[in-house]
Amino acid sequence: MNNYALLVLAALACASYAKKFPDGWIACKMDDPKHNECMRGAIQRTLPDLVKGMPQFGIKTIDPLTFKQIVIKQGNGPISLDLTLDDFDILGIHTGNVDRVLNNKWKSFVANVSVPKLTATAKHYKMDGKMLVLPIKGEGKAKLGLDDFKAGFVVDVGEETKGGKTYYKMT
Repeated sequence: MNNYALLVLAALACASYAKKFPDGWIACKMDDPKHNECMRGAIQRTLPDLVKGMPQFGIKTIDPLTFKQIVIKQGNGPISLDLTLDDFDILGIHTGNVDRVLNNKWKSFVANVSVPKLTATAKHYKMDGKMLVLPIKGEGKAKLGLDDFKAGFVVDVGEETKGGKTYYKMT
């Protein structure tokens, strides 16, 4: 979705290894044969806390997930689109489910999520593009409903050493 979603995923994954957790959070051990199932449950358990926001971790509320502006510029051939969405909000994340987690010993991290119903709104959008010979233009307020939304996140993980300490670097 964006860097903020990546930050939340990274915080959740790292928090599962922290020594001190918020109440109700679950620690998962890497050598547990059911590690991926534990991670899935641990991340699912954090969702209600993340919906409210967690200032102690620098995480704002994720429902609504708010963006000041999103700009999409795609192509300049027969199919192209320039789209700007201002004051864009995504609502409904609180009903989401973590369907699958795969942690490849911190070389990569994969998560699949589903949300029964998402609503996205923008106070203003501007769109200009074309689909073959048909122009696509529009401007105004936007509201988009998504039923049975599914998303997958893939995070590559590497190690970085600074000042004699090793850190995980996620991209």
